[in-house]
Amino acid sequence: MVGEARSSRFLLGRQRFARYVLQTWLPNHQIEAHTREAYTGIVEKYLVPRFGKMPVNEVRPSDVREFFTALKAKGVSVHAIRKCKTVLGAIFTTAHSDELITLHPCTGVRAPLAPVKPLKVITPEQFDRLHHSVKDPRWRLMVELAVESGLRWGEVSELRVRDLSVMVQQLTVARVVVEVSPRFRVNGQRFLVKEYPKNGRYRQVRLREAITVSLAQHIVRLDFTSEDLLFGITPISEVTAGRPQQEIPDDLGMTDANPAGCSYRHGTTTGYTLGRCRCEACRLAMSRYRAGRRAMGKDRPPTARHVGIGGHVPHRWFLGKVWHPALEAANLGRRVVFHHLRHAHGSWILAGGATVQDVRERLGHRSLRATERYLHSLPDGEDNALDALARTREGSKQTAGMVAATCSCAPGESNRDAGRPFQA
Repeated sequence: MVGEARSSRFLLGRQRFARYVLQTWLPNHQIEAHTREAYTGIVEKYLVPRFGKMPVNEVRPSDVREFFTALKAKGVSVHAIRKCKTVLGAIFTTAHSDELITLHPCTGVRAPLAPVKPLKVITPEQFDRLHHSVKDPRWRLMVELAVESGLRWGEVSELRVRDLSVMVQQLTVARVVVEVSPRFRVNGQRFLVKEYPKNGRYRQVRLREAITVSLAQHIVRLDFTSEDLLFGITPISEVTAGRPQQEIPDDLGMTDANPAGCSYRHGTTTGYTLGRCRCEACRLAMSRYRAGRRAMGKDRPPTARHVGIGGHVPHRWFLGKVWHPALEAANLGRRVVFHHLRHAHGSWILAGGATVQDVRERLGHRSLRATERYLHSLPDGEDNALDALARTREGSKQTAGMVAATCSCAPGESNRDAGRPFQA
């Protein structure tokens, strides 16, 4: 029986890497949906092309080293190579636990070191320019809340009315939403709500009075219920329901000339199609034309498009419609992503006198190592160190001057007698 079991495990170890990973390891490895999506990309892009045809128990540490060297020679980023090692290590750890291999091929193999670059945090002045460049009040409030609380994108876009306590000016971060690509969606759902934040620990974040009042007014103005998202997208059908028919004026003028040199009247279907004009009047005319044809049964209604469960904001939509236009208008001269608002929050409160432990609790870091990145992120973050250096050097020079003055001797007086006490 023991011999048969060993023979069976040996045969399983002889199966090809691609089959083991794609049919056994990936389907049964317990990871988050978003992590599974990232792991699958690494496996299909890098690991299967290199190790796919090799038996699992024939992969050696030398093969892994050569693999990393080849990736580096191709110009693959250090971050991607280290991701490859992480996934490859997890695969062979499972294979070793299942006794398919006797030697872990990643043992003793080092991936290229990734340099830890200092954080370049936006200043309060830069944020003010960016904040004022966001046109829609709803998204402007969302951006302000992100920098006031330090919440991640998945946390702030899943905030609901019940998570805000106006009386104590506090947010409870209890969930996070993840946007999943079509291939990895469960039951066709574009957004997956996890009933726990990152690191699996709830946290409560105190807010300043000004942002709390703005959130309360936002809730009252839009007549939200306790389960509504604070920042969501309302379906188009709800927006247009009951809206009065808008009239198209007749004196809108002509469109710009198309490539053929022809112009057409604004607010017409020809202005939309032949004139290639996308102004509001031309779009409205084309929308009415299509709605009339559908009402007469001449056209098939378009397939309904769902933004996602609960009206969550698609990240790509937010970038294209809100974030990038605001960045262009603010003209900051540098690349800024939404997550940089979290970095700004941590750096600003540290610069204002908060402790590292305070920042760790507000941002929900698992360890202090992640929080320590914010210690020297602001342009004036080293001022205290420079002031201390200046005090030490200046104090040293003053001490040296005093010693020199004390040890100076009068003309004709020997150094031996200079230090003796005076005797009458």
